[in-house]
Amino acid sequence: MLHADHASVLYQIPEDDNGHSMVFLHGYGQSRTGWMGTPDGRDGRNDYFLYHGYSTYLVDQPRRGDAGQTTVASQI
Repeated sequence: MLHADHASVLYQIPEDDNGHSMVFLHGYGQSRTGWMGTPDGRDGRNDYFLYHGYSTYLVDQPRRGDAGQTTVASQI
């Protein structure tokens, strides 16, 4: 079975959910891991909002990050 050309969403809902959500959509050539931490090891933006009661949704668009499989032929 082939899974391709799909999005991948990592979501977290805190125990003390305030009823609001944050959706993180990265730019071209990046992945959701850019929202999950900093190069020097500090917590990422998604952690900040989780600590403050927001549900977070980190999206990898089709053909990016964890959703990197594609059925479209291309040359490198």
